[in-house]
Amino acid sequence: MPPSVRIALVLACLIVPLAAAAAEPPRTDPAGDPLPAGATARLGTLRFRGSTSDIAVAFIPDGKNLATVGNQARILDVRTGKLVRRVPAPNATMYSVAVSPDSKLLATCGTNSGGAAETVVRIWNAESAKEIRQLAGHNDLVFAVAFSPDGQLLASASYDGTARLWEVAIGREVRQFASKGAVQAVAFSPDGRLLGTASKDGMARVWEVATGQLKCEFPGPADEIRTIAFSPDGELLAWGAAGVLSLDRDIRLGQVATGKVVRRLTAPGYHLHVAFLPDGKILASSTIDRRGGVQLWDVATGQLIRNLTETGISALAISPDGKLLAGVGGGNSVRLWDLATGKAIPQPDGHTGAVSGVAFSADGRTVASAGRDGTVRRWDAVTGRQTGRFETKGTGRFQRYAFSPDAQQVAASGPRIWDVATGTSRPEFPGAKDNPRPVAFSQDGRWFVQGGSSIRQAEKDVSSRVWDMATGKEVGHAGESNHAGVEAVAVSPDGALLAEASQQGMSRASGQVILWDRAGGKVRQFGLGQVNYSAVAFSPDGKTLATATWHAWAGQGGVQLWEVATGRLIRRLGEASPAACVAFSTDGKMMAAGRGVEVELWDAATGEELGRHKGHEGRVTAVAFSPDGKTVASGSDDTTVLLWPVGDRGRR
Repeated sequence: MPPSVRIALVLACLIVPLAAAAAEPPRTDPAGDPLPAGATARLGTLRFRGSTSDIAVAFIPDGKNLATVGNQARILDVRTGKLVRRVPAPNATMYSVAVSPDSKLLATCGTNSGGAAETVVRIWNAESAKEIRQLAGHNDLVFAVAFSPDGQLLASASYDGTARLWEVAIGREVRQFASKGAVQAVAFSPDGRLLGTASKDGMARVWEVATGQLKCEFPGPADEIRTIAFSPDGELLAWGAAGVLSLDRDIRLGQVATGKVVRRLTAPGYHLHVAFLPDGKILASSTIDRRGGVQLWDVATGQLIRNLTETGISALAISPDGKLLAGVGGGNSVRLWDLATGKAIPQPDGHTGAVSGVAFSADGRTVASAGRDGTVRRWDAVTGRQTGRFETKGTGRFQRYAFSPDAQQVAASGPRIWDVATGTSRPEFPGAKDNPRPVAFSQDGRWFVQGGSSIRQAEKDVSSRVWDMATGKEVGHAGESNHAGVEAVAVSPDGALLAEASQQGMSRASGQVILWDRAGGKVRQFGLGQVNYSAVAFSPDGKTLATATWHAWAGQGGVQLWEVATGRLIRRLGEASPAACVAFSTDGKMMAAGRGVEVELWDAATGEELGRHKGHEGRVTAVAFSPDGKTVASGSDDTTVLLWPVGDRGRR
């Protein structure tokens, strides 16, 4: 064979694999969205989801997209829920978002990156997501913003007791409207001639935009008001009380021409948002407590037409064509309703709240997850598709979950235990407290523990308790201590020791770990002191205890390993940053922890870092190894579970 032919063949052998590799499409989840680098599957979806609950929502006037704000600002596709654009706002929390009538600009306001009140309004290019300018002049937190109907002016409401008008094109302050309390909402009349303001002093006021003169004011409930809206014809003004302790929770409709209240709508809960539908015949209201939800009212009669949901919603928006209602604040998802039918538009499969528990089945083929949306879900570990789900009793940020080692059972604070495959619950344990306390199984699944009170309150019985899973009988308990709340619990593999991680006394930064025998005798106490504990876990041999901690004020913490026999600190793992969860592999050779948005892996014996994975859009709240140690699952505030390969270094 001539040398030139041999060279050509060698080059072909090199080039073809490289071309094939380059042509290989990126991995995607079942919705078709790309996976983070290194992840093998996403369980759930990021569509219509967020890392925390959004606070405000607004439709883009073209009706195709909507904007949401909370701890981030996003533009989502209304039809698919897919992220269109992320606005890089530096705020820790944003309370309001407004879209200009031509869809070209966004306005946001909130706290700064450190959580302190920000006194400016930020104006963004909606297409490029670049900041155009800041409107500076307020002396306290800016809480709400609204564009005028022609888009030339922007109104801002502030805790400094004023609402202000700004010329959008150049950022010049035009006028101030002073109130006796913090101003928490602003709205323009449809013709742009009037401005409505709602204040903490319980007053709704209407001002003339051109002159700044007060046209009329409506004495509302003796409590703060956070929402206000003009009817499409400009004749009516709607507002409602937002104070948690207010006894008067009626929504009021006031006649702008006369300054008289013409109708009161008796609604449950305290009101965070009201909005008229485009025809002016129906008013939508949102309430955030357990008695509320989203209601539709007949404006002419004041009668309730229907409840769209009984789940609390902090903010809502009506689509420009009046066909859809979007709501946020009732979990980590954006929800949509068809206003013609009153039915919710189906969400993609997946949790709608933060994931707080995750586990693999014994054969590693199924992953189970539990979320603060009150659901437990089963997933195919290979395809990432949901294979089952059921509802649990409790929802909300205080709900705690734990899976048995084989993922056949799941426990929720309360406590209640369900069969993961069927969703059937077992009888409640005698002596258990119906309270949002931490729960845990032992590694062999024989023991179940409910922690002492995780709510800092006066309670006679705050002891952690242990039950035998086979008999349902109480077999152990913790003794008395001065803790103000147990944050995490674990049972040693032999069931002889109970570990409590708690906050001592009333200080939120004096956490300690206490080991108890099953008779309630204190074996030993140890800890770092100036930290809060978020998780504890025994190694499979019971000789080591791992803790995950965060600092109450400095935003620090980490993962620590302790010698169970002596309480000696063996080592600290990773950098001094907050950790929310920790787990050992089934053979005890590896550890995983969630630290911020990352999953970190270590060699348990040496502390050597074995890997680090970053792909969640929210804090990692749960981790678990597959039985063979080849995969680690991470659950997050972003409502999803990601599966990561451990790699050869971790399986030496």
